[in-house]
Amino acid sequence: MTSTPTARIYLAAPITVYGTPAWCTANTRVTAAHPGSIILNPMAVFRDRRDWQARLPAVLRGVTRLVFLTDAEGFIGRGVDHEIASAIAVGCPVERLTVDGAFVPLAALVIDPPTDDDWSHYRRVRTPSPGPA
Repeated sequence: MTSTPTARIYLAAPITVYGTPAWCTANTRVTAAHPGSIILNPMAVFRDRRDWQARLPAVLRGVTRLVFLTDAEGFIGRGVDHEIASAIAVGCPVERLTVDGAFVPLAALVIDPPTDDDWSHYRRVRTPSPGPA
């Protein structure tokens, strides 16, 4: 009998979101949507920025998917943008977890071009509203 490998989900968010009620809610929602999965919290996985830069690609090669959050204004910082690009590079599916609890695939999102003058508000991420039926 073979066992199914445990799903490993990397939960990415702007640093300003860590430890907030939105972060706690996201952890709860990801856990509920993927029972039995291991949720990887970057703040627990990496010691510091240098460790994150060095080990992120290897960590992402071992995950089932990357789920990311935006800040309250709908922005991701340069770090989350890098995590998303790194996940794509290793073939890892990427989804946004919206404030209402929806998991939206990256392909369905509108991500604005980067703003190089503000790394914490590097890109705005929007989930388009469905058109008329």
